[in-house]
Amino acid sequence: MRRAIILVEGRGQAVHLREDANLNVMQAARLARRLRDRGDEVHVRLIIDPGESVEEYSIICHAANETVERYRGMERQAMVREIRAQLPIVTEVMPIGGSRIDGGLFFAAAATRIAAVNPAVLDSLHRLDHPLVDRARIGEYEALLAEYVGAPYLDLEERVARDVLREFGGADLDVAVVSRGAGCPTTWLHDQVAAGIIDEDLARKERSGGAEFRDRLIGLFTGIPTGEGDQVYFNSPVCVRQEHGKVRIMARDRFSLLRIASSERMTFAAFRELVDAQKRGQCERLLMLKYPYTARCIAAGIGREAERFAAGAEVAVFFVEGVAGSINPMTGGLIESELRQVLAGRAAYHRLSASTRGMLPFHAGGLPLMAARLRQYLDDTSTGEAETLAGAFDSRGSLAMTPA
Repeated sequence: MRRAIILVEGRGQAVHLREDANLNVMQAARLARRLRDRGDEVHVRLIIDPGESVEEYSIICHAANETVERYRGMERQAMVREIRAQLPIVTEVMPIGGSRIDGGLFFAAAATRIAAVNPAVLDSLHRLDHPLVDRARIGEYEALLAEYVGAPYLDLEERVARDVLREFGGADLDVAVVSRGAGCPTTWLHDQVAAGIIDEDLARKERSGGAEFRDRLIGLFTGIPTGEGDQVYFNSPVCVRQEHGKVRIMARDRFSLLRIASSERMTFAAFRELVDAQKRGQCERLLMLKYPYTARCIAAGIGREAERFAAGAEVAVFFVEGVAGSINPMTGGLIESELRQVLAGRAAYHRLSASTRGMLPFHAGGLPLMAARLRQYLDDTSTGEAETLAGAFDSRGSLAMTPA
């Protein structure tokens, strides 16, 4: 018997159309179908990043450089409004414990709730000239968004990924999320693996610091006061690191648009007490995982599953993430490194990335609008390289993917 674990990025599929961001989940579905057709048992594990804001992840990171520069010259509130107006949904802060998150700034996806649909963007879809958009599915997409009004944003992202995997990978496909705890985000540090990673790393950093900047990073983020009332900026670009024997928290935003200059320092003992309080359910100040802890937790979980599945079976793990030539070393690259270490001697491992000939312009929308046509388009994106499904899997097939 052969078992496969397919680990794939599933964030962003609900609110943007650019196919370089949507290819991976479609290719994971295609790979799952091929393996299942051969009689292999397949398990898909989704990464749905709860940290970075919807605006940054699904709008700004696709914007042209000149557009980002124009945003930098705008008044902050007007800039945030303009960017949010490009989303097909209206977002709001979701109350979490006693947090006081500033909704006038970008804020973490885990703290985001869908307040309404954006009729202007939905109306524009009916006039959109996009080679992959199936206009017959616009009504279906609008109904899906309306169904999730009042729900956490990440629930919508998970639903979209699950629907696509079920439609193109098989109705009874085993799918689970590995980057997001169950229930309220205040409980996400209760996981024993995550708690162990945090405790060990904080102890090491307090003893010996870090050799260089990246090694000094602490993989948690928290709210930090902005100096405007009693609200806090809560978003994963907030940097927490070891500095001169203490913990320093700095309010950073990924594209330097918010112009927030807040910073604080505390002892390791004080920071550890914040972590311990959240583990006990006394969330004095919300903390959430980010990279590099996220990568370690994901890899550890996949390693445990691979070990369990290996009883009486050959096991292979496929990490499907990114586009060839533009892999993010701080996210997918870290998961790749951790997986190779964790899976050594446990399972065959393959890293696959999308290969495309060209990118279409970004437009607000969602993968359900173009999933069927994108499936056909996959054949045209192949560079001609055949990926060897080796190790536990011994056949070859062109998957419109390239080994990373």
